[in-house]
Amino acid sequence: MADAALSVVPDSMGNLIPLFTAVLALPLGFFMSNDGYWFGVVPVLAESAAHYGIDANEIARAGAIGQILHMMGPTSAPL
Repeated sequence: MADAALSVVPDSMGNLIPLFTAVLALPLGFFMSNDGYWFGVVPVLAESAAHYGIDANEIARAGAIGQILHMMGPTSAPL
């Protein structure tokens, strides 16, 4: 699965995977459950990022930023 994700990313843009993770987290937060995102998508992205020398903690932080933005949206119950 990680190899399939890597096939779409050009080698010159591999260092931008955390940015793509943060941007991707926002729409996925609306269409997926949190468990599906954190236990299904983030590990695959972290494994893909490891091929470019990016630590898994950076991917987790980027995913958390996207999830925080999701909680600020108009569909959030507390708002």
